[in-house]
Amino acid sequence: MWDEIFRKVRKNYKPDEDVIKKLEELFFLSENNNEEGVDMLDLATLQKKGKNFFEKLVRTYKLEGILIVDLEGLPLLTISNKEVSEEMFAASAASIIASIQMIITDLDKGAFKNITIETERGFVTFSQVGNYILVILSPEDVKLGIVRAIMKQAEEFLQK
Repeated sequence: MWDEIFRKVRKNYKPDEDVIKKLEELFFLSENNNEEGVDMLDLATLQKKGKNFFEKLVRTYKLEGILIVDLEGLPLLTISNKEVSEEMFAASAASIIASIQMIITDLDKGAFKNITIETERGFVTFSQVGNYILVILSPEDVKLGIVRAIMKQAEEFLQK
């Protein structure tokens, strides 16, 4: 029930520029506050231009969805043709990335690039791009090479 209420409020709520600036400061999403030193889109640009870009990727490649999440587990942008609990999914994505990074560090395997989870009905691919977590939901018949190419396009867009 609450998920549906949050979804309706989020869909109808359009924050003004001051709110967006405060969110950027709060979550360190501005171009100058990137831990990896990569120029990143700010939150306002992500919400305005990113939506069109990611909707086009989903349509063109017949994906089930693309989600952009911050490292704290807050959903920033969701393009999905499936029913997704944004808050739960975002928190889970951040937790998965944090866990994988701990494992990789313990194994001394270098920097995290991406992880793909294969299920009976498709794939879920995670990648960290600066302060964002990029998640691609794809159907079972997709070629993983295509998913990697889509991931690269999305990463390049986020780093503009």
